[in-house]
Amino acid sequence: MKKTESVLRVKGLRFFAFHGFYPEEQKCGGWFEVDVDFSLPIANSINDELTSSINYESISAITKSHMAVPKKTIEEVAFSIKNSYLSQFLLLPQQVFVTVRKLRPAIQGIVTTTEFTA
Repeated sequence: MKKTESVLRVKGLRFFAFHGFYPEEQKCGGWFEVDVDFSLPIANSINDELTSSINYESISAITKSHMAVPKKTIEEVAFSIKNSYLSQFLLLPQQVFVTVRKLRPAIQGIVTTTEFTA
């Protein structure tokens, strides 16, 4: 991260969605979490208005709209969310990282999560 950048993080956006490779996952659904990191061109301070940053409610709404469209892989979900963020905000992020985490995936054995970051 450069000194002229700041990071905005939104962690743990939780959604029930129908992503998954197997028909059972697409039918029954499951819980997912999404974390987002925005590298923003903000140096030492900003004014106290939303136009100086990114509205958290917008982040949640964009993420929710993508989580509602079933995909076979969490990789595709992460990329679709990330690409949407890159065109939605007045203050354009210099970098965006989106992590999609599938909670309690249908894998034999004890696995708490699988995740992918784009």
